[in-house]
Formats: sequence, C-alpha cells, structure tokens
Amino acid sequence: MGKSTKLTTGITSGTSQNWTNFVAQDKGFFAEEGLDHQFVSMSDMREGMEQVTSGKVPIVTAMVDTPILEIEKGGNIRIFASVVRTGFGHVVSTPECKNFEQLRGKSVAVIDPQSGSTVMLREILRQKGLAEKDYGVKHVGGTPKRYEAMQQGEAAAAFLSPPYDFQAAAAGYNLLADYAEYFPSYPLTMNVNCDFARNNPEVVLAYLRAMVKASHWIYDGKNKEEAIAILEKNFQVSHAFAEKTYAYVIKDIQGITPGCRISVKELENVIALLVRAGLLPQEAAARATNYLDLTFLEKI
Repeated sequence: MGKSTKLTTGITSGTSQNWTNFVAQDKGFFAEEGLDHQFVSMSDMREGMEQVTSGKVPIVTAMVDTPILEIEKGGNIRIFASVVRTGFGHVVSTPECKNFEQLRGKSVAVIDPQSGSTVMLREILRQKGLAEKDYGVKHVGGTPKRYEAMQQGEAAAAFLSPPYDFQAAAAGYNLLADYAEYFPSYPLTMNVNCDFARNNPEVVLAYLRAMVKASHWIYDGKNKEEAIAILEKNFQVSHAFAEKTYAYVIKDIQGITPGCRISVKELENVIALLVRAGLLPQEAAARATNYLDLTFLEKI
C-alpha cells in the first residue's frame, strides 16, 4: 500500500474478547501491513453501530446479533470476519445472590437493552425459569461498567468477560453460568462500513491480515507468556488473573477464532435465537447471507 495508511477502528470494551486486537497492535502486525492503526473503545454496542454506520469509525467489533439487527434496519454495514467464536465469560451475581432464583425482583446490568451479550443473558435467565417480567434491566455499558454497577449495588447480576469475572469471583461474587457452555457458537464479529469497504478494499484486507496473524499467534504455545503479558498491560490486571484468563479462553474453550473465519451457519444459529426472542421476523432465517461480506476472507 506504499506509505503508512491511518486507520481507526472501534472495540466495544477493553476485555479479553478483544485480545486479538491488542496482540495485533502490540506485536506490530498492523504496522507490518502498512497501517498507522489505533483503536477506540465504545461505551456500548449502540455507539459502536452509530459510529460504523456513519463511517466515522469504519470498522467496529461487536457481538454478532448487534450488526444483524442494524443491517435489518437498513444499516450500511456488513459482517466480514470473526474475532471470537463463542460467547465467553460468566453470568456473575453479587455475594448475596447465590442462585438464579434469588435474582427474581432484582436488576441485571447490561451493555444494551436488546442486543449484544444481553440477548444471551436473557436466554440463560429464561432457561433458568425467569421471565423478562421477573427482573429489571439497567443499561450501563461494557463489562467494566457492569462490574462497577454491581459493586455499587445498582445491579444484582451481569455478564462479565474475563478477566473481570475472575476478579469478581475472587472478591466473593458468584459465577452462576458459563456463556460458552450455553452458546458454543456466538461470534464477536468485525463489521465494516460498506462505503469504506468499497472505496478502501486494500485497507480492510490489511487490517484483516493483521488480525488473522494475531489470531494464530495467540494460539502458539511458545507465545503464552507474552500473550499473558499483553493482557496484563492492556487490562491492568494482575499476572494471576491474566494467567487464569489465558487458561480459560485459549486452553479450555478456544474462544478466539483461528483465522478470523465466520460462516453462514453460525449466523443462522444466532438468527434463530433472535427470531425466538422477537427481535427478528421469521423470514430473516432465509437471508443470512445478506448480513455477510466474505470476499475479504476469501482473499486471505
């Protein structure tokens, strides 16, 4: 691409779900692809979609249901790759709420009222016998803000990504459910503004190549200690919590998507859940390909 190209991309929160981004940045993989790259954190999924749809931030990561719902409304974006392949983290409750039944009549903290990890949280609560009328919802933002809401007594439970879930457990909070067990396929996706993708395909490809390289790097056992150190640095957590996060995300559930691949089948599974939740019409199941642009992955 010749001289370095400036690119700003967005992440929805600084958690291990965006570990690949931090690796690509810290290891210089973006720079190797000719990108003068920086990322910005969004307060929630809604801000992320507003930024990418407007083109102000041309590429943003988000839980897959969020861009699906945005595209369904006419949003000028497409899903083009995957950062993580499954929802990972835990439903965490305050020390006094030791089971799901004790959440009845209380509030849960969420990133967004209807999308993102909220969809999965509502489904887990449904499976545990709690209807939506049985609990309140507080829209506070990403994992750090959800944990803060619980600490301040504003919510009795929330979904927390590593390492925040492990920090909470060490502080006496309860891990009620592991998202990966309930949702083995629920990607965090890379989403691009369509105009930007059409006008700057080589930039999108360069970004994706760096992310793919980072996804493979993180699984290489010889990089374990450096991967943990990158987590420590970016999240300002102790070595012990970073190690625990590595063991869970990389070894136990293989949550990072190798090669950043994504399939129509994965989207169809999520669409089925969104239809059941009343967030998409039944006919959406037949148009999963409408939400995807796989042309970039096909060139990797």
